[in-house]
Amino acid sequence: MVHHVLHKDIDFARWDSCISNAVNGMPYAYSWYLDVTTNKKWNALIINDYDTVFPLPYNQKIVGFHQVYQPILSQQLGLFGTEINDVLVSEFLQSIPSRYRRINTHLNYLNGPSSKERVNLILDLNKPYKEVLASYSSSLRKRLRKLDSYALRISDDVDGLVGLYRNELEEKVQFGESNYEKAAGLFRAVLHHKKGTIYEVICDNTRIAIGMFLNSHNRIINVFGASTSDPKYKGAMAFLLDGVIKQHCEASVLFDFEGSEIPGVRSFFESFGAVQQNYSVYNQSKFPINLIPG
Repeated sequence: MVHHVLHKDIDFARWDSCISNAVNGMPYAYSWYLDVTTNKKWNALIINDYDTVFPLPYNQKIVGFHQVYQPILSQQLGLFGTEINDVLVSEFLQSIPSRYRRINTHLNYLNGPSSKERVNLILDLNKPYKEVLASYSSSLRKRLRKLDSYALRISDDVDGLVGLYRNELEEKVQFGESNYEKAAGLFRAVLHHKKGTIYEVICDNTRIAIGMFLNSHNRIINVFGASTSDPKYKGAMAFLLDGVIKQHCEASVLFDFEGSEIPGVRSFFESFGAVQQNYSVYNQSKFPINLIPG
């Protein structure tokens, strides 16, 4: 039987053990990750002794009602456990209590297809770098050969990471100041729990690109990054991604590009030889049709 458990009653040690051991575990579902991204506003569906779990991040943007939503910097959530099948996924979805009057959640890649899928792109790194490089587009390989003055290094500068993203991308993405504060807190937690690494690209003693890469469940996940718009430093993001890929070749890991639905970004990721491993979006409204808020 599926049980609805409030945040205050969740055994976080058992929850995190379930996520760690799940066949489809992802860092976004750890209790500490959810605590930061939702401001501790998440409940859960749990079966048996935390054998299988389903987080329910919620807000109350619909006045007087809870709704399940997708938190920032959390591409995939949904059902996690040691055994996942379509029947179990359906059982959990049908068990979401009626208190959640609208549901908009991203399931994960093992939760089965739905009427709406989103693109995610991955690259298998369990081979020598020479073979991975051969899967790159010829134009990408040519571009990288010209970047011999760039250098990759590890950083712990969370503020620098968030700051470059804000300076270079805020006008385009409108992420918002409260989300930058939340992102900074999340990345400090990621470093504390040793579930990710910040890499940066340096040229002329200048940081020209930086990114946070989650490292969990045999995945290196490109979760947040930015590069300078200075035309003098073209190719900085390509160098950053290639450098991180090179660091992890010949290991049983996937490089997860995290998307994208944006055609230009998608084609850029595909130029690394990435292939699709898509995930589903689940939407449901429990309002009578004439009462659905605008």
